[in-house]
Amino acid sequence: MRGQAAIEYFVIIGIVIVAITIVAGLAWQQNETSTRVQQANIAANKIASAANSLYAQGPGARASITVVMPSGYSSSRSSVQDNVITLSVFTPDGYMDVIVLTKANISGSPPTSSGLKIIELETIEGYVNITGS
Repeated sequence: MRGQAAIEYFVIIGIVIVAITIVAGLAWQQNETSTRVQQANIAANKIASAANSLYAQGPGARASITVVMPSGYSSSRSSVQDNVITLSVFTPDGYMDVIVLTKANISGSPPTSSGLKIIELETIEGYVNITGS
């Protein structure tokens, strides 16, 4: 009888461990998605704010800003054109796009990879040129 009770306890403990592992995995996935999208949102808003500020100053205005591009950032799916900044990030839930509108007309290229990046901005006749490193 004792052997059967011990086996039942091991089965129950095994089920609990599997359930906890599943819940922890789902929580990690949700947290990772949220973190990456939030970092991309902060970067896009910082670029947009700098572009709007330079646009208001007029031709010849220049600035350099530093942004953190999240892991999973995809430069091939991201763009900087017209008055839209689109940063695409691969998350455990798939690709997510962060889109920020600017008052300034913009063109250029977004950063090429994830990590700490320096973004160069310059106002040229009628638009702000953005160059990511």
